[in-house]
Amino acid sequence: MTAPLRPFIGPIELRPVNFGVDTFLVNFKLAADDGKPNGDPLPELLAETLNTWQALARKEQKPMPIEKEYRGKTLSIRPHGSGVWSWLLFNEDVALSLSYGSMNGGVFCQARFASHLLWSIGPDRAYRTLREMLVSWLDNHPIYAQASEIHICTDLQGWYDGPLDWETAFVSRVVNMRARPEEPTEKEQEGGLSPKEAHKLDEACPVLPVVTTAHRRIATLDFGSHGSDIMGQIYNKSQEIKQSKKLWFEPIWQANGWDGSSTIWREEFRIRRKFLAAFDLNEASEVLASIPLLWRYATEEWLRHVDLSIPDTNKSRLPASPIWQAVQRAGLSPDLAPVPLDLVRDEEARLTRLIEEQPLHLLTQVHALSLDERINEEDIPLPLDALSIFTQARTFYPFLLQYAYLWTMPAKLKATAITQETFMIEDSFREVELEVLRDMAREEVERLSPTTRHQLVAYLSPEPFEEVRASLIKRSRTMARKKSCVSSFAGYLTSIMALSPDEEAAQPDLQASLVVAFGEVYRYNKTKGRVYLEEVWKKRLAYGFVTAQQLEEERRLHGLDLSDEDWEAVQAERDYLRAKREDVYLDPFGTNNNK
Repeated sequence: MTAPLRPFIGPIELRPVNFGVDTFLVNFKLAADDGKPNGDPLPELLAETLNTWQALARKEQKPMPIEKEYRGKTLSIRPHGSGVWSWLLFNEDVALSLSYGSMNGGVFCQARFASHLLWSIGPDRAYRTLREMLVSWLDNHPIYAQASEIHICTDLQGWYDGPLDWETAFVSRVVNMRARPEEPTEKEQEGGLSPKEAHKLDEACPVLPVVTTAHRRIATLDFGSHGSDIMGQIYNKSQEIKQSKKLWFEPIWQANGWDGSSTIWREEFRIRRKFLAAFDLNEASEVLASIPLLWRYATEEWLRHVDLSIPDTNKSRLPASPIWQAVQRAGLSPDLAPVPLDLVRDEEARLTRLIEEQPLHLLTQVHALSLDERINEEDIPLPLDALSIFTQARTFYPFLLQYAYLWTMPAKLKATAITQETFMIEDSFREVELEVLRDMAREEVERLSPTTRHQLVAYLSPEPFEEVRASLIKRSRTMARKKSCVSSFAGYLTSIMALSPDEEAAQPDLQASLVVAFGEVYRYNKTKGRVYLEEVWKKRLAYGFVTAQQLEEERRLHGLDLSDEDWEAVQAERDYLRAKREDVYLDPFGTNNNK
């Protein structure tokens, strides 16, 4: 007798907390005036420019920034190409593989958008921005954009991660199904695998004879092979983001009602070019518009988890299980925002952004609310039509005080005293460290009533949640990198002291250790001919905080990018001033000067 199935839905609330595109690859081809690809190769002038940039990178034996930007971030070029691609360009948001366009059906560029960019601004905006950039490179020559690969997914809270009969509960058109205890690798998630790479990945993922043991839980379910035209995958996303340091997913989940602790599982479908072509889907924007239809096919026709509690000898006739119904519903909206925002979590996300980015402004506004109450307590007479304006003002006290000043002399005196006190508080805040300001802002906001807090957040953060989400993702990625750097620095610092001579590391407290380390860094930079300020700006360029043009301006400002002729002119001017100063010293009254 078959043992009863374990419950597939756990005690946690079942709900999708995210849906969208995690990977998107687009092929670009030159086109005729009618918009259809014509097979023309890359213009010679652009190819020569790319070769010039690449030659510089080869000379320096490292990627070098070029005179082009994508979304305000400088692109860099690698010293060498790869396979059929002659030039490889990249920044934090996109990777571009370019060729002469004489192979691959006339494809001169393949773009791979970064996951964080797709979740920040959406695939359509990312694609259209790049398309405009490429058209400008080609002097407004028409181009055709062909979708090469797309990964569509939903993140689900409430997926039961205990033992389950996965081999019989799923009904699929795929032949190969396997379970493994590891999460997908970064290479799998990036997509764009060659047949050789796909075969290598499949060989590295052996089929497990047992899904789970006492000490080994399933982490990934694969449906199909990595070289398939369509592949499904279910995996532990909470564990994967810890390993890949993608904790910036958490603000997205929280805004959609994640409880903050439950394990999130991702259901993902990776759809490649041949599958799209079979459905007559080619153009990139056309594929993006068809995402709800693709999701419906993938979750209703290609793969389903069925309810085995209903007796039927034909599993294909069984209805989808409750958990799979939640998966199916996640992608039904045509605007790629099917997951309803949790309004409470949305407000928390906005408040977090305000505290992190504008703590001083937030504190000022909290005290402005307090000022509003105090003026009312002081019984300053104000007309109702004036008060009605205050409820519409984004900042409270300037408007309130303006009316108070103009109403009566007693009111003016009282309001002036209160205003001076508020300005003094604001000025005192300016001297406080940023982290302390954030703590103070957090404490002050917690003292507000829910209604007042809601009004305050609505005034200070009226923008769409997509902008808030993009900001939170950016900050989360930045802080994760900083934390990683601090962790590495702490380890290197102790190693430096351990390897230092006894006279330097006899009693290595933190301050002494930093002095020794800074001395080593100074000597290293001096040996390499590096300027510390310039190296910091180079890192800012690599992280996308500044552009190559801004870096060059800083170099010129600090005299780091002067030609030999410029330095000779500077030296000549210094010699002239030095000689003039010596003349003044030897002849202070100017008796030898010729009039």
